[in-house]
Amino acid sequence: MKTLKIYKEDGEFVIERSDESKRHIRKRYFLDEKDLEDALIAYSYVIDNYKIETTNEVHEIVKKYLQIP
Repeated sequence: MKTLKIYKEDGEFVIERSDESKRHIRKRYFLDEKDLEDALIAYSYVIDNYKIETTNEVHEIVKKYLQIP
């Protein structure tokens, strides 16, 4: 299954997307929470295709926009 890792690094929000084999990894950086929220809303349409991993720091934001437990 594809994976989305969502975390904060050096003051920026990061969405790291990888395929099943972990051979193709793509990172997107977001300067603020609003930009991250916009990206999460876009992912919400295909979220069933991904395993979601978050850090405690961003979990509540992700939970709000992706409807995850």
